[in-house]
Amino acid sequence: MKILQLYEKRLDGWMNAFGLTDWRYDVKFDPECPTSDGDVHYNVSARWATFKIHREVKAKEVNSIALHEVLHIVLAEYTAQAETVFSVPFLAGKEHAIIHRIINAMGVK
Repeated sequence: MKILQLYEKRLDGWMNAFGLTDWRYDVKFDPECPTSDGDVHYNVSARWATFKIHREVKAKEVNSIALHEVLHIVLAEYTAQAETVFSVPFLAGKEHAIIHRIINAMGVK
């Protein structure tokens, strides 16, 4: 199975696991940013996301990358509300700290 197909399969699994069935999304390969494994851009009100995988990662890394990006969607509504009060760089650091704690607690490697 190709990396992009595996990524989409893992994203589907995590989106369903977190009950995000009201969201629609597409999945793309984007080699333009080799410093990051994955990325997500979303519109909360439209319930739409675009997930990207930035480089040919190893198959064993795809699950944790997909989980990380889906957790951004889990937190999306809270982040959008918090951005009305706090700066985006401040929130990005806090959001990533929460995501890493969840991933560690779940034991996903």
